[in-house]
Amino acid sequence: MIRFRRTHDLQELIRNHWPAHDILIMAAAVCDFMPASEMPGKGPRRSGPVSLDLIPTPDLLQEAASTSRSDQTLIGFALEASSELEQKAREKLKRKGVHAIVANPLDTMDSDTIDGLLLLPDGPSHAPGGPLPKEAFAAWLIDRILELHAER
Repeated sequence: MIRFRRTHDLQELIRNHWPAHDILIMAAAVCDFMPASEMPGKGPRRSGPVSLDLIPTPDLLQEAASTSRSDQTLIGFALEASSELEQKAREKLKRKGVHAIVANPLDTMDSDTIDGLLLLPDGPSHAPGGPLPKEAFAAWLIDRILELHAER
């Protein structure tokens, strides 16, 4: 296990380790935004509102996709509301340039089960056949990803 604290730290880890591997599963974004400037130490308590300027973080999934070799397989995740899950996940799949994306319903955040889909760029989707406990879904997903990688 390699621990990190900031998006930049994970970005460096991916840059250093991804070239030596065959499969990368990016299950979650670290964060979409970060403070525009760092505050050294603990800020003083103030009365009244405090403003925080945010800037976008680097898109680690898209960066990894742009540096992938043809023999590597990169999988992303899309956490979306069930009502627009597949549509938004397909848009992300195309925009990010990954080999597949897991369409993950937002309501799985507080659930013991998941009813996700594995979407491929050429149109097909794979589903486990109904909601599964998260550990079972993970095992099902790993099997599908290994099959996908073997086919590439």
